Amino acid sequence: MSFLDEARSRLLTEGWCAQGESFAEALNHAAPESIRETQRAFESVGSGEPTAALRLHAFTGARPIVGDDQSGGGSGRNGAADIVLHRPDGRVEVVEVTRSIDATYQRSQAHTRKFEKAVEREYRGNVSWQLDLERGWESADLSEVARDVAAELNRLLDPGTMPETVVDVHPVVRAGVIGPMDPPRIIVMSANAGANNAEAPYLNELSDYLAHDPIIGKKLSKLERERQEHGAVRTHLYIHMAPTGQRGGLLPTSPSYFTWGEFTAPEVLTDLWLDGNTGRLFHWTVESGWIFHATSD
Repeated sequence: MSFLDEARSRLLTEGWCAQGESFAEALNHAAPESIRETQRAFESVGSGEPTAALRLHAFTGARPIVGDDQSGGGSGRNGAADIVLHRPDGRVEVVEVTRSIDATYQRSQAHTRKFEKAVEREYRGNVSWQLDLERGWESADLSEVARDVAAELNRLLDPGTMPETVVDVHPVVRAGVIGPMDPPRIIVMSANAGANNAEAPYLNELSDYLAHDPIIGKKLSKLERERQEHGAVRTHLYIHMAPTGQRGGLLPTSPSYFTWGEFTAPEVLTDLWLDGNTGRLFHWTVESGWIFHATSD
């Protein structure tokens, strides 16, 4: 059986990694005042760190402290770890927080929003459309493409020409009707950001990402420096996993993914946390491997 056949035949409701206590259960172990202190300390910190701090507080029992001034917390030192966990036994652990969204995709989103507006300016109908950009759009002149697409959408408004399925309206654009809206909208739902190889097992793809992504590499180097700076006994990487972009295929939507393939962790890590805002948080430790925690009821 090929990897692709295996991927298609996998039942995502079976073959799960182990389940740990839920976030709500873990949070019950923390004192209410400690929870409030953590929330206050991180309320002005960069976008993924407040969530990471509170969840790490619940699941590790350690008190999170803002580490890096650049995060916006204003209480740490530049270049420090994003979060420093102070344990009840007096020892510390260091944490770096990041996102898997890629800069190329973020730049493409800015271009596609402009593309939407350009099509809308020349579109004359009262029906809304979804546009999908196909391979090759990155090298096209989107202002010219927008004019051509608007003209084709206007033509399709003539009686008897309205498509019932998705159709090609340009060599790099497909379109489908999504119904009436007031005012009508042109919505680009995908920019062909490039998902991961569907034939590769999930853990192999995850390992490759951690080994070769330049942002992850910087985070790991920082963890190594901070481990030595603090004499830290554990090193955590907490990743907010994006559902789109080059790494969108790594969104952890099922605990079965963590029994598929072979995982190789970067040497510096003792803990890896994957948070895709899916209702489950996935946690790897060097001692025990993978486990997941429910984060919503």
